[in-house]
Amino acid sequence: MMRRWLVVTLYGCLACALAGFGNVGRGKEDGETLTYEVVRVKIPGEDITQFGLLFRSPGTEAPAPGIIVLHGWATPGTVGAALVAYMAFEFQQAGYIAMALSLRGWPETGGRDDCGERQAHDVATAVRWFARQPGVLPEHMALVGHSQGGQIALLAGSLELPLRAIVAYAPATDLERWEQRTELQGIKRYLRNVCSQGAGLAVRSPISVAGRIRPPVLLIHGTGDERVPIEQSQRLLQAMGRAGRRDAILRIVPDAGHHWAELQGTRFALDFLNAIFAATDAKPVPVLTSLVTPRFVESKPQQSEPVTD
Repeated sequence: MMRRWLVVTLYGCLACALAGFGNVGRGKEDGETLTYEVVRVKIPGEDITQFGLLFRSPGTEAPAPGIIVLHGWATPGTVGAALVAYMAFEFQQAGYIAMALSLRGWPETGGRDDCGERQAHDVATAVRWFARQPGVLPEHMALVGHSQGGQIALLAGSLELPLRAIVAYAPATDLERWEQRTELQGIKRYLRNVCSQGAGLAVRSPISVAGRIRPPVLLIHGTGDERVPIEQSQRLLQAMGRAGRRDAILRIVPDAGHHWAELQGTRFALDFLNAIFAATDAKPVPVLTSLVTPRFVESKPQQSEPVTD
């Protein structure tokens, strides 16, 4: 009941932010006041302006690492940042400064969805902008993305950015293979009509830049995912291993589907990010605790492990 009350409070706050107002929301958990501020932000770029919802602790001057959260594909017209606002909220409650970002093609960011071709560079612009914001430790930043957001986070990870970590939930990493294997006609049409345009599928596939993804990576994928099969994460892990990378981890969630909540929410991400930032003396103090006991199988890349066709 308490978690539901917090969700209602958060989305009341979001409604104000989406209407054009910053807002401070407060809730209680076990008698402790949880305070947050969510503010609309606009990030100028070369051809579009990006929209985000910035979550921070009001009145706090202590610097903290920054996390940008990226949503997956959604029905056109959906405010993308709102889809991952609760994830950003949980990261903020754990001591980070977090921003939920609408990708190119989703309100209130401009442009058209291009399946990652320019979106990765848009995210790079957002990372550089975020690094300049008050309170954000500019050399201690991370990207967290779900589905298409995970794909784009991984592509952005191959660019020269001040990123310490990437967390990708159920990402598509090899779009050519995805097109060959999927039986979902809506996905086939999307890959053919959007992703195959311009530079093509390979440029939009993180597996093509597996050896150039700069920060450590956590992949989280469910064995029951019928939209983006788990082999998409497995193949990227193997490709990174063949490239000599030993700082990528795949956490497999048995029976979980595609939605991020089925993948244990932010629990795995926080464990990973806290460990990364603790090693750089930039670890926040967690406030929220997970309400779900996770079940997972952890895999690390094996350089000699072949990719099964």
